[in-house]
Amino acid sequence: MGTILSRTWPVDDHVEEYELAIATQAALVVWHEAVMAHKDNINCVDRTFQDFRDDKRAFGGYIVVFFGDFRQVLPVVPGGSRAQVVLASIKYADYRTLGED
Repeated sequence: MGTILSRTWPVDDHVEEYELAIATQAALVVWHEAVMAHKDNINCVDRTFQDFRDDKRAFGGYIVVFFGDFRQVLPVVPGGSRAQVVLASIKYADYRTLGED
């Protein structure tokens, strides 16, 4: 079994080279409570993984497992209407349309 890297990186955190090297070798990424993530965050991680691996497939070819309970909390959109909150959800993230023509 390979190395397990369990780390949360804040958006403004500096990623050390050794952490990046480990992350680029990962075979599986598990995103807990993905339902609460704004679609822009998901799209950002998708593009970042594509850059890490120089691979334009969804999430740079990583196997990404999203899980969470859609009956719980949706993303927060300050002052947003119900429709805006739903449109900010994982269901509308760009990665879902990759490969569809």
